[in-house]
Amino acid sequence: VATGGGVITQPENWGVLHQGIVIWLAPERDQLLARLHQDPGARPLLQERDPAAALDALLEARTPLYAEADLRITVGNETVSAVTERILEAIPGILQPDELMFQAPNAPQTTED
Repeated sequence: VATGGGVITQPENWGVLHQGIVIWLAPERDQLLARLHQDPGARPLLQERDPAAALDALLEARTPLYAEADLRITVGNETVSAVTERILEAIPGILQPDELMFQAPNAPQTTED
């Protein structure tokens, strides 16, 4: 599930988010600022006199919250496919060994001798 950046500001959302793997896609500040200039009307929180200062304030407030994610992926100008591949490669490194194998919740447990 992809969420908006502000979803992490509500503590009750973390209970839901942490039922899965939380991945923080972290673009550089300048990349975020460039996106704002491309479509400034789509970012109501940044309809300020100084969008760069507003962005800096948001990042300062939210970065510690984003840091609670299970995985941080720094993104640049890569394709969606390239970012997806990096995520898929990183996920096994954050899972516990018993989480690496999928088993349906009601399936009988099996063991091998």
